[in-house]
Amino acid sequence: SLGDYQIAKEYYTQALDIAQSIPGNHQNQLAECHHLFGYFYEEQGDLKKALEFYLKAFEICQEEDHLEKSNISNALGRIYRRQGDYNKSLEFHLEALEEISSVYKENDIHTSRTYNDLSRVYCSKGEYSKALEYCLKALEICKAAHRENHPDLMYCYDTLGKIYEKKGEYKQALEYHLRNQELIQTLHGKNHSYMGECECGVGNAYNRLGEYEKALEHQLRALQILEAVFAFEENPNHPYLADSYSGLAQIYYNKKD
Repeated sequence: SLGDYQIAKEYYTQALDIAQSIPGNHQNQLAECHHLFGYFYEEQGDLKKALEFYLKAFEICQEEDHLEKSNISNALGRIYRRQGDYNKSLEFHLEALEEISSVYKENDIHTSRTYNDLSRVYCSKGEYSKALEYCLKALEICKAAHRENHPDLMYCYDTLGKIYEKKGEYKQALEYHLRNQELIQTLHGKNHSYMGECECGVGNAYNRLGEYEKALEHQLRALQILEAVFAFEENPNHPYLADSYSGLAQIYYNKKD
């Protein structure tokens, strides 16, 4: 909600002010604060502002802090992917993988998250076999490392749903979107923004399968959730809302309404 975002912004601002005011070398704290601010703007859909903070975090992060460096690199990779710059996105995700590999084993959960990010880039590039390979690796590591209901599995299911949708395998896509829906409800409840994104994916899959009424039901639910979370004066044009409107338009076009 708007109130939650404003409160989060206030705390991030306080954290950054304190980190900047402490005497001595506190580069890691500063990097973490800039990283958090970048994530705040990324969640709001302000990719330009998020990129600005992530780049600053990357610039000041200490070389020896491999985990934070890898997290920031993955964040930059996400932003460049969402901006359509896939080569830069790959560059940062591969750098993140290199940082992680220097301190963790190949099957560590941190590696899994980077595999998932790489999978999304390859999916965006249309290289679906590579995307599937990386995401299935990520899923295998997640299942070995975590209990059944863990957020890392949620991201894997979401990515697999998107890959299969792009491949035209809509029943498989629906299966993973529904798994994700169940997991999100367990972890976050029915009204979280993640549920809105997921409902969008479920709606798209039903639309592709020709089940327009079911598709409409899920897309309208997605819009209801996402509007409640993101449609406020500071940010009326969040990308997630655009996805929902687009999904609804496709359903009504296919229904010929």
